[in-house]
Amino acid sequence: MKTGQLGRNPIQDKLRELFSELSSYTTEKKGKLAEIENITAQMTQVNNELKKQFKNVHPTYNKEELIEKGIKELSRSLQTYGWKP
Repeated sequence: MKTGQLGRNPIQDKLRELFSELSSYTTEKKGKLAEIENITAQMTQVNNELKKQFKNVHPTYNKEELIEKGIKELSRSLQTYGWKP
């Protein structure tokens, strides 16, 4: 046998080695793609929840500096209906 030969058929042995290496890379790639899909699904879920929560925001008093004014006006309008804070 010559130096560097792996067995009876060195080409076949080398191909088997390369295919097993390719298989490990493919498995690793599939795992990373699954992680990406999982993260994308989580991002979609968070964005949907954010859209849902934005629907609960009052259309006029939707800024932090306007909250106090909105609470005062809401209290005033509730007092007209007999509610006392």
